Amino acid sequence: CDACIEKFGNETDTTIKQNVASAMFGKGIALSNLERYDDAIKAHDAYIQKFGNETDTTIKQEVAKAMKLKGVDLSNLNREEDAIKAYDACIEKFGNETDTTIKQTVAKAMFGKGIALYYLDREEDAIKACDACIEKFGNETDTTIKQTVANAMRNKGVDLDNLNRKKESIKAFDALIEKFSNETDKEIQETVKEARKNRDKLR
Repeated sequence: CDACIEKFGNETDTTIKQNVASAMFGKGIALSNLERYDDAIKAHDAYIQKFGNETDTTIKQEVAKAMKLKGVDLSNLNREEDAIKAYDACIEKFGNETDTTIKQTVAKAMFGKGIALYYLDREEDAIKACDACIEKFGNETDTTIKQTVANAMRNKGVDLDNLNRKKESIKAFDALIEKFSNETDKEIQETVKEARKNRDKLR
């Protein structure tokens, strides 16, 4: 990985550049999988710095993912404030992209921001983050995005319950169940099942 980056890092040929980008991106993921989160963040940053202004769609997809994964790894280090900044950077840079893969990543960044806010006991803000994700991506047909939206709707219900806003929590779970009850995707169905269980406990 490092040998590839060192040898071909300054190439301008599109195919070689994509391969170098893929190697650098993979390095960050590998370090994260080894729970070397500080090193993973450095690898993400190096990747973002080198390829952040590229227009090639494949590289842009990986830049978006690297920015989102930086947020995940910062959260793994309990650096939630920094994680939120990383998620916001991803959302701001790629929020208007139409490519489905990038939209999947932005949706996950918005969802991740909500989780980070929850861990900071900022549940009102976490609910707003969930709402932002739901509002932006609620009508998408891509299954991966729908999974994220369903998770955001569930988390909204949980956050409202934690704030003792029972009626609003039930309403949030009902909205999730109504929207996704006919989905065949297993992950979405599990989220619906969880929402039903949480709602029924509140009644």
